[in-house]
Amino acid sequence: MRIFAKAILLASMIAATGQSAQAQSTIIAEPVDWSAQFAGLDGVAITCIRTIERNYAERACQQLMDHAASALKKSGIPHVVAGSYYSRDPAPEPTSLLANPLNLTIHVRATDPNPLGIDIRMNASVSYTAAVEKHGNTAPRRGELLMWQHGTTGAGAAQKLEPAIIQASKKRMDVLLGHIDEGWQR
Repeated sequence: MRIFAKAILLASMIAATGQSAQAQSTIIAEPVDWSAQFAGLDGVAITCIRTIERNYAERACQQLMDHAASALKKSGIPHVVAGSYYSRDPAPEPTSLLANPLNLTIHVRATDPNPLGIDIRMNASVSYTAAVEKHGNTAPRRGELLMWQHGTTGAGAAQKLEPAIIQASKKRMDVLLGHIDEGWQR
């Protein structure tokens, strides 16, 4: 029965990925003025959230956070690696080093091995505390404004899947890092 539960979980992860990729390609079709999107931000805060306490999930988090930090350092963009944490643990306190950061959040979801399934989602967002709809009469709201999102899902033998999905995720992250480098106000 446990094998069937894993198969259903993997199938739903892959199905969800296909739908979001189709929706995303439609949304990204229009050009984006990244310098306008990043105006007023003072750096990038990098965080990774794991839904499983396994070494391969921690390695994926560490390698992706290091990749982002290295590219941002090379571009001269202020950044802070806020760290990686297990989703059931309390989230780390927001960094006080950046007053208004772009939040680069990496989510690593995975199954137990045999077979291994990994889903890595990355998003860039900006936190807001008092958004008000133009001409609206509702109270200010707090939340996250999602600016970019991408994901990679795979299943297979752990020895092959882990390096392959990390490399594929780095390539997808490079798209965002390119937008940041291109549009950042220095």
